[in-house]
Parts: sequence; structure tokens; C-alpha cells
Amino acid sequence: MASSVAPKRTLTYYSRLALWLAILIIAAGLFAQSLQINLLTQSNVDASYSQAITEQIDRAFKLRLQDTKDLQQAVSHHPYTLNALQEGDEEWLQDISSFLPGSQQVFVIDTEAAKSLNISLGYTVQELVNRTLKGANMRLEAVTTGGQQRFYWATPIYNGDLIEGVLLVEYGPSWLAQLQQTISPSLGQTTLTQRFSEQGQGVELFSIGSAGKSNSPTVTLAINDIWFLTFTPNDERPKLALMPLTTPWIGAMLVTLLLLALLILLQSREVRKNQLKLLTFVRTLTRQGGAELPKFSLRLFYDLATSLASQVQPTMSGIRVDDIRTEKPDLAIEPLRQNIRRTAAPSADAGMLVEEVPHNETGNNESNKD
Repeated sequence: MASSVAPKRTLTYYSRLALWLAILIIAAGLFAQSLQINLLTQSNVDASYSQAITEQIDRAFKLRLQDTKDLQQAVSHHPYTLNALQEGDEEWLQDISSFLPGSQQVFVIDTEAAKSLNISLGYTVQELVNRTLKGANMRLEAVTTGGQQRFYWATPIYNGDLIEGVLLVEYGPSWLAQLQQTISPSLGQTTLTQRFSEQGQGVELFSIGSAGKSNSPTVTLAINDIWFLTFTPNDERPKLALMPLTTPWIGAMLVTLLLLALLILLQSREVRKNQLKLLTFVRTLTRQGGAELPKFSLRLFYDLATSLASQVQPTMSGIRVDDIRTEKPDLAIEPLRQNIRRTAAPSADAGMLVEEVPHNETGNNESNKD
């Protein structure tokens, strides 16, 4: 008969498998949690970064526009400007053009001249001047004529409390270039759009820089009622490193693995000790007919030892096993154990044969003699 091959699975096989599975689940959960935290934190960082850069550009734009507005308002309130409107003074208009940075043309327009302004400058500029004559707030508008982009700002000219005319200044590319100096192209894409309604796409005044390839958060702020600034960061924006966020769970996993290795080592040592005690007990029990039950630290080996001891034949004398299950005598086979046992042994002194007689026959013989 072929001998069976010894199994390779040990007593701790399934416990080790369960521990490794638990470690894998814990590690996967911690990794997913750290990744989720990283993505959420990166999203918050991107949003805060975009918001901060956009607000910084917005403040720089508004400051530059406010400087231009203050200068033009100061010129419009100057007495020479009113005199140029009433009497005509080309030399003063040239001085105004040199006084306002980025200006290309300066016009002083009264109510009659505004009626035919569309012939030279277009209906958009004419509407801007008419609104200013009616007391509308000063507003900057971009107009594209002849494929060129120009910026017009109209300021009322007061004669006392009455609006007598309009100071119209045309700003060109040099003024726009000064405005763009406040933007850093390396941070991302900055776009300035003029939009008269929320539904319309509007007119793109300029776009500087490039946006990132990934899904970068976009922030839009209103410069004034028709100009809107949009900023989109590029891929060179600040990014969080994954390692600092995953360091805690990596450390926890390493500590867990070390403790698991130590636990397996202690378990293996205890199993070997109990195995040695069980082997010693079985050898003593089978060879000497009696043995003292050792103190096992694992319940499995204790149960094996008591089960083996309970199966040993009762003819073995000197068995001292604690907590062995006692069985009642089998009445069916009990008479067989009462058979006559005859043993013949020569006596060293008398040389007599001794015959062992059963107890029941001895009683019968005595009664017959009587």
C-alpha cells in the first residue's frame, strides 16, 4: 500500500491566512482614505489658489482703471477743458493726450456734435456719449473698428451743475499693454471679456498665458458692469505630495506586520512545546502503561491527550489521567472476563503446581464437602 504524503498545511495556516487578509483589507482601506483626502485637499488647494490669484489680478486691474478714471475726471473738471469745449483749444487737447497715459485721441463733444458722431466713430461710441450727456456713470467700453481694438471713456464736462459736453478719450494698444503688465503669464491663463448680457458670449479683449491640461478650477470676477476677468491655473500650480499623507498608514501597516510576525513566532513556539509534551505523554503511556497528564497551554493538545488516554486498554496498570471520561462496564462481555485463568509456575522450594480455581467453583466444592 502506498504511503500517504504528509500535508503541508500547519495548525496556524488558516489563522495566518485570516491575519494576512485582514492586513490587506486594512491597508486597502487606509490607502483609499488617504487618496480621497489627498484629492479633496488638492481640490481645496486648487480652488483657493485660483481664487487668490484672480482676486490679486482683479485688484491690480481695478487700481489701474481707477488711476485712469481719476486722471480723466480731473482733466474734465479743469477750466481749460470747458474753455476748449466752448471756444476750441487744440493745443490744450494735445496737452491732455500727453497727460493721459495710453491715450491716442481726445475729443470735446457738445450736444450738437454728438448727433453726427456715428459717422466718424460709430453708433456704439455715439450711444456712449449720449448716455454720458444724460448723466450716466462713467464707463469704459471696448470698440472694434477696422479690425483694430480701441477703448473709449467718456466723462461729462460740467458748467456749474449742468452737463454742457463730454470729454471723450480714445485709448489704444499701449494703454492695454500697461494694463496687461499686472498679469503673470506663468501662473495660468487670464482672459478679459466684455459682455453686455449674462446670456451672451461677449467679446474677448485679450487672453494671456495657457491653462492646464487637467481639470483646473476656473474663477471669474467682475471688473465692472461689462468687463469680466477669468483665470484658469496651469499644471505648474502648487500640488500636494502623496507621500506625506500616506506616511501614517504606511507606518501603521509596518508596525502591524512586525507585530504579526512576532505573534506568529510566539504561536509556533507554543505549538511546538505542546506537540513535544503530547509526544512524550503518548510514548510513556504506550511503553510504560501509565503516565501523568502534562499541563498543556493549548486546548487542542489537551483534548488529544485525554482522548488517547481513554482509548488505552484497562489492563495497563498505573494509569493516572485526570478528567478522563469514565465508561460503565459492558454487561454483555463481562462474563467473558470471568473465564478461568490458569497459570503454572514452578515453585523454587516445593516444586508444586498451583492451580487457580475460580471463586464460584471453590464455593461449590466447599458446600459439597459439607
